[in-house]
Amino acid sequence: MSRPRDSGKGLAAVAAIKACVTAAAAMGIPVVQAPSFDDGRIDSEEAFRNTAEKLRLACRLAADHGIIIASENILSADETERLAAEVDQPNFRIMYDTQNYYLNNGYHQADLLRRIHPLVVQVHIKDGYNGTISSALLGEGENGFMETAGVIKETYRGDWLLLENYYHIRPLSDLDPDPFRLLARDIEKARAIFPIMP
Repeated sequence: MSRPRDSGKGLAAVAAIKACVTAAAAMGIPVVQAPSFDDGRIDSEEAFRNTAEKLRLACRLAADHGIIIASENILSADETERLAAEVDQPNFRIMYDTQNYYLNNGYHQADLLRRIHPLVVQVHIKDGYNGTISSALLGEGENGFMETAGVIKETYRGDWLLLENYYHIRPLSDLDPDPFRLLARDIEKARAIFPIMP
């Protein structure tokens, strides 16, 4: 997504966008996530412009099918608002994650969500500690999950909260070798925090 459109990786991103929108339309999937991590991270002005261009294309392709394109990234609130302005499509939204902003850039998760919540279409919930992704059960990490959960309860109008902890790998798997028991603990915690969940 962050590479020039006429580069090998840029062309691959465009092909993936077209395939994702086609598949989502055929399956009746209302939201397509477009991640910007690792090799596709938005870490320069050029990467920002390239990503905005591809997100704009994705939104235009998705619009006829009633599909929302959701960017998951680790931008600041200012950069997120700027990205939305650059893409400038009514079906563009943000996929918010409760750990990634703090983990990658040290941003205050709850404050960032307070700013960008009108753009948020779905939320990934996970927690972590010691600079490690998805390394703690909900509310047991260092990225302020409980404060962020309060902002989610105040602002989020979506239908889903998506659990994204990595229950099958260390360090979470050190708590219990059965990932399904760990998942059950997070589900119980999530239902206690967000009682409107079924």
